[in-house]
Amino acid sequence: MTSDHDATPVLEHEHEPGDLRARRDLRRRTRRRRRIGGAVGVCAIAITLVGLVGSGGSDIPPRVSVGGVDIGGLSVQAARTRLTERGRTALDGRITLTAPNDPTFSMDVAAAALASNPRLDEAIAAARSARGRFGRALARFGLAGRKDLPLRFVVRTNAVARLITEAQLKIGRTPVSA
Repeated sequence: MTSDHDATPVLEHEHEPGDLRARRDLRRRTRRRRRIGGAVGVCAIAITLVGLVGSGGSDIPPRVSVGGVDIGGLSVQAARTRLTERGRTALDGRITLTAPNDPTFSMDVAAAALASNPRLDEAIAAARSARGRFGRALARFGLAGRKDLPLRFVVRTNAVARLITEAQLKIGRTPVSA
């Protein structure tokens, strides 16, 4: 038994108040680092998935058209076929030339007389690079807008020179450089 003379031991704190604060700060920093590490991991996974989705599939990205012809999602060969057909129908038409300051002047010319072939290689190269990987992924999910590129033609310089000469004779004055 204990007597009144024996002092009961006083329970002392194992840690000083400064130690408790340091441990709490350490826990907070650790939690913060875990959250940041998790966010970085999720972003890395998302970027990897976008890269995989954006790079796979067809040669032409989705939602791309050239000269009004939708070639998005097609192979290069299928796109070339469609653009060749579009080039033929465009050259079957006629072009009407007018002068903005002379409403009476008008010349009707066959498109085939001025242009020969569509620039297919240029159009397909532009279509293939119309979007980056991120844009391809967005377009694949329908989140990107439509890309419409022009279909250009090889112009016959001799035919254009003849047309300018005809216009000059019809108007009665020499052409001025734009």
